[in-house]
Amino acid sequence: MVNPAAAATVGVVLGVDFGTSHTVAALAWPDGRVQPLLFDGFRQLLSAVFAAPGTGLIVGRDALHAARSRPDRLEPHPKRRIDQATVTLGDTEVDVADLIAAVLGAVAAEARRAAGGLPARTVVTHPATWDAHRRERLMLAARRAGLAAVTPLAEPVAAAGYFLTDGPAGRVDGTTALVYDLGAGTFDASVVRRIGGRLSVVATRGLDDTGGLAIDAAVVAYLGSVYGPCDPAGWRRLTDPDTDADRRAHRQLWDDVRAAKESLSRQPSTVVPIPSLGADAPLGRIQVEELAGPIVARTVAATRAVLADAALAPTDLSGIFLVGGGSRLPLAATALLRALGVAPTVLEQPEIVVAEGAARSRRARRASRPDAWPRRRVLSVAAASLVVGATPSLLAGDRPAVDGAVADRASPPATTAKAPAEAITAEASPAEAGPEPGGLLWRRPLPGIRHRPTVAGGRVFVLCDDGVCYAVRAVDGSTVWSRRVAPGMFRNEVGAPTVVGDRVYVASHDNRLHLLDADTGAVVATATSRNILTCAPAVDDRLVYLAQEGLETYDPASLAPRWRFEVPAAARDPLLTGDLAVFSANNGRVYAADRSTGRQRWRYAPPAADRLSRQLAATDGAVAVTGSDGRCYAIDSRDGALRWRRDGTGSEFAPPAAADGVVFTASFDGYVHALGAGDGRPRWRTRVNGYVLGRLTVAGPLVYVSTTTVVTALRVATGSIVWSHPLGQTSGVQVAGSVAYVGGAAGWLSALAAAVTA
Repeated sequence: MVNPAAAATVGVVLGVDFGTSHTVAALAWPDGRVQPLLFDGFRQLLSAVFAAPGTGLIVGRDALHAARSRPDRLEPHPKRRIDQATVTLGDTEVDVADLIAAVLGAVAAEARRAAGGLPARTVVTHPATWDAHRRERLMLAARRAGLAAVTPLAEPVAAAGYFLTDGPAGRVDGTTALVYDLGAGTFDASVVRRIGGRLSVVATRGLDDTGGLAIDAAVVAYLGSVYGPCDPAGWRRLTDPDTDADRRAHRQLWDDVRAAKESLSRQPSTVVPIPSLGADAPLGRIQVEELAGPIVARTVAATRAVLADAALAPTDLSGIFLVGGGSRLPLAATALLRALGVAPTVLEQPEIVVAEGAARSRRARRASRPDAWPRRRVLSVAAASLVVGATPSLLAGDRPAVDGAVADRASPPATTAKAPAEAITAEASPAEAGPEPGGLLWRRPLPGIRHRPTVAGGRVFVLCDDGVCYAVRAVDGSTVWSRRVAPGMFRNEVGAPTVVGDRVYVASHDNRLHLLDADTGAVVATATSRNILTCAPAVDDRLVYLAQEGLETYDPASLAPRWRFEVPAAARDPLLTGDLAVFSANNGRVYAADRSTGRQRWRYAPPAADRLSRQLAATDGAVAVTGSDGRCYAIDSRDGALRWRRDGTGSEFAPPAAADGVVFTASFDGYVHALGAGDGRPRWRTRVNGYVLGRLTVAGPLVYVSTTTVVTALRVATGSIVWSHPLGQTSGVQVAGSVAYVGGAAGWLSALAAAVTA
């Protein structure tokens, strides 16, 4: 007879991230599900251990509760004791391996409960910089905890595996990523590369004294500088306690500081209570970021160093992934983006990444093979009716489903570039009901997409990381044609294709501007520019405008050169408004040129922003731009005079949008703002999940926002959230008809139902 409990654990893998302050664990099931373990309803188990007299070791929140009466018997951070053989808690000497085993034992108990038995295998992660002695002590603790078939795994490998298993781009041999792991007690920056189908650490740098606790210490020191002089003896008892009562107050202060710091990732200000001094200390996000600045700067320096060790530039990476609870601090992502010029990938819950990556790493990943992807049905007629150019007969007759992929019978013969294998998935909906707003219509793999898709004539056009321009059907994502326009692209800024009638204009990194036939992808004309092209062309009935060090213009039919307007900096995507071509430049200036003559009409220099948004927006005679100083500027398009500026409403990484006398912006902290174009007065402000790193889009009654975690649609009039769809980090939303098309650097193009009434 088979033991039911044992049978329940067949193929189940337990991943454990043993951290300085918290421990996180997840179960991976044979069918591909990954389930986080919950400890008293929380995803994180406090790593604290309390030595209870006569009864053994207590862990987690129970340990903190017990320590209220005997704080001297608490070890809050067992991981920091990894180099010691024993530690004294109260009058009890405890083996450090037993301390760690107590934490892992609590994980094992919860895993048994959730899985119906002990998981068949366990993967426990460790910092990549740990030597063999530290790893062996961790494995000894795991064995003492009763975990089965335990194997160690470097934390950055687990983290990279979490991000690089879902999309096709991450499974290519040679894919290289950087993992920025800011934990509670330590920091590690590691370069991870897929070699021979396995992820391996190529280079790593670690800082043992840098992490969330170091930031907490900086905040405590700041509070001491403000409140300590009011009661020096009271502050000394609080920071250097002698009695149990003082130790309880000391522990409570640090807990309150940590909680305040975490809350400031969601709100601009908070209060830290200091009861022993009779004070409630106000604390703001700006204050904490100033205090954390030197600590984060050290992590950025280590990140630069590890890239140098690996002989890589930031643009060589497939992604920069932020993990660890400390990376919740918005400053970390901002500092990396400004230092490296590549947007990092941040999750709403970065602390879960390593555990879930570990759980996935040692199981048979059927879901990572195209032939084992979940079978999905073809779009229902109701869902397809939302898509531009779709007809019921197209789905019913010409596009049968084959093992979950849409057969592309009507596609023209392949051109010079071969499209990736099309494993298009589609969510089915009842024909009479149609899909819910924000629901997935279809999703298909493509090499990384780093711009907002272009939609025209029932097709979606994208320029991907492999240097190929793809045209796919808006109805289902199947390939119409693909054309290589460059011998591989850099993994940073890429301009979207511009479509006008039957012409497609594409700027590539090899200094060339291409004119393609929209129906076939055939090359009609090519022009060579002076420098690398990273911006989308702008086109009117007379000229093609191309960003360089200034602007270059070309004839729309032949690409013969026309006038040139030069400035002493690289220009960004040009905006055509009225009789002007307006653009921002890398020198922190905004320029306007006459579209007929190419002569400068005006120039504006924001006083405090040295970096400006890549794209501009215009409405009611105002040109809007956002900057690195967190402001939105509205410039009068007639003469370049400043109409208004609004603090705390912008970011150079989130270009604005504008429509009907309203400017829409996003600040890096996740707030979307609606401002009057005439006076800059706020209409509304709404917080969305994740960090806003893409261009905003206004279509009909909705404004669409791309963040590091979700795509969100908000009502233009009120800012209320209509729907959100989790897609990970995306590159912008384009809306056509009632469908929102979204690209992502991880290697997907998706279509979501955007239908909503005003």
